[in-house]
Amino acid sequence: MAARPEISGKAPLVTPDEIDCPAGPPDGPRLEARAHDVAGTGISSVHPPIRGPPVAYTIESFCAAHHISKAFFHKLRSQGLGPRLTRIGSRVLITAEAAAAWRAAREAETIQESA
Repeated sequence: MAARPEISGKAPLVTPDEIDCPAGPPDGPRLEARAHDVAGTGISSVHPPIRGPPVAYTIESFCAAHHISKAFFHKLRSQGLGPRLTRIGSRVLITAEAAAAWRAAREAETIQESA
């Protein structure tokens, strides 16, 4: 990406006068919602599914969602302060309920420390 001309001191490759497009939104055909298969059920829906919070996190997604590093996550687990883990086959997951309980415990701990 090139720097803006006022920063680089170079003239722009194309000036606004050379661009032949009207201001505002395009007058082309409107995009319409199309029906799609809902989660492989064969049920067709015009509206996309509503996505809420995850049902379960991987360790990576838990760390990203809670803005902590994986190293800090493992440090908390070694101190007995990490969230409850669930094993499903070979996968290690953290349920939304376990994440909520972990957040509540950390919050309660913070309140006790500050009192």
